[in-house]
Amino acid sequence: MRHVTFFHKETGLLNGKHLLVSDDSAVALNMPEDHEAIDHPATGMLDHLSQRVEVQTGQLVDYQPPPPSEDHEWNERIKRWQLRDEVVKARNIRTDARTRITQLRTDQHRYALCVLTDPADEDARDALKRIRAEIEELT
Repeated sequence: MRHVTFFHKETGLLNGKHLLVSDDSAVALNMPEDHEAIDHPATGMLDHLSQRVEVQTGQLVDYQPPPPSEDHEWNERIKRWQLRDEVVKARNIRTDARTRITQLRTDQHRYALCVLTDPADEDARDALKRIRAEIEELT
């Protein structure tokens, strides 16, 4: 059995498609245009996200693709781009704030109804003021 992955013959980038065949002629029949095949090492799979073929030598080398955005950093241990910690924290803060605002707006309806049915209800008016202030603080 032969296990191959295809790579672009100009860039050396692996395309992520694997082929396991018992007949070598099947490799050529399944090869995408402008690609060549590289046999898998006996140790396992090739990783199209962190490896490529050095076209001049045919050797498999480590590869770091371009970052998806400025918010990402390369994690050498897992060989992947991941969001920077401060970006994750900022997103979590925004998500928590939106969740809290939704909760406050839901609570607001109850107090607004109290004020509509009893315009003299100072507790409900105070609650509405606190809710409005907290929403402004969160936005």
